Amino acid sequence: MITYNTNHCLTQSQSFTADFPQYRKKQQGVTLIELMIVLAITAILAAAGIPWFLNYLNKTKASECLVLLSGLKTPIEMHVAVKESCPKVEGLGGKTTGKYTNGISRHEDSVDGPPPVCIYTCTFNETEAALEGYVFALKRVGEGIWSCGSEYTTLPINLRPASCVD
Repeated sequence: MITYNTNHCLTQSQSFTADFPQYRKKQQGVTLIELMIVLAITAILAAAGIPWFLNYLNKTKASECLVLLSGLKTPIEMHVAVKESCPKVEGLGGKTTGKYTNGISRHEDSVDGPPPVCIYTCTFNETEAALEGYVFALKRVGEGIWSCGSEYTTLPINLRPASCVD
């Protein structure tokens, strides 16, 4: 037992924390196993998230073709209304190349005459390995009606813009 003197100090060599366990300093920090569990959870999330993120990036790059082709819809519609034929891309005056695309061209299966069926394709350049060799097409199927999920599009469905998935 510990006795106290009049100054309320301990008189024995016994430690204060031995008699009063509530004053013991609790161990702080994390153990190695806790760190390993956090690291494993982070690795699993990264392994699942990186492919999803890369697919999202490629889908965004692929949508550049839709943007370029959509910018040409109005001049094409104006030309069709006047001449009832599908115009060449060079005479439309819009932007036909982008960062990820080689350019836009009129497909040889386009049919002039009332009503004209205009098909325009966009190809991707070699800088994007995930998109290289694919073709994105926009087909005019009627007055002001366009389809981008046509048989001329070789872009995989998971990389097509949401509005172009049939």
